[in-house]
Amino acid sequence: MMRFFKPESCGQCASCRDGTAEASALIDKPNWDAGRQADWFSAMHGTSMCDLGQAAPNIIECVQKYFPYELG
Repeated sequence: MMRFFKPESCGQCASCRDGTAEASALIDKPNWDAGRQADWFSAMHGTSMCDLGQAAPNIIECVQKYFPYELG
């Protein structure tokens, strides 16, 4: 889903534009950096101008919360 959201960002606000790109890169790594993701997601939730940037992190956060055993 993050790979889908990355090109969907209009690019107007940095938190969404950079956040979707960074989140996509972070989840492609074998070990997720949860602290770095939390920082990006907090910025996206708080400063994105549209619903895309505010909601994009929800998917990864739900996977981490409800299906942590699938991540490693």
